[in-house]
Amino acid sequence: MLSSITPEQENIFNSTDEWTSRIRFQEECTTLTLKGKRTHSSAIELEWTIDDVVASHIVEQMECPTVMKTRHVWTGVDGLVWEIDEFEGDLLGLTIAEVELPSENSPVAIPSWVGEEITGRHQWSNSSLARNGWP
Repeated sequence: MLSSITPEQENIFNSTDEWTSRIRFQEECTTLTLKGKRTHSSAIELEWTIDDVVASHIVEQMECPTVMKTRHVWTGVDGLVWEIDEFEGDLLGLTIAEVELPSENSPVAIPSWVGEEITGRHQWSNSSLARNGWP
């Protein structure tokens, strides 16, 4: 079990056995994220900051599917923050933009540069892309 888990996080963690894990290396910190099963456009996420050396060791020791990408952050005219991922390696050329809404029914101003809507389509998730490549 994780040493810095709160009782609330532990209850959430124990609520399902269907977690997808992610380690994200960023300049300012490295994070471990557990994502619960997605229901249309929502999923539970638990996140912790972890030591870079420990994270690197985990990645080196595990044979697991991965995606490499560069993330850009952009704020829309409505004040919502978009995360734009430019993929690398086998997924070079793929760009996915995502915005987190306060609730599923919140209005959002879709920028003109956004293409196809893929919300709720599991084949475009990072875990699916890592295992299967482009849909």
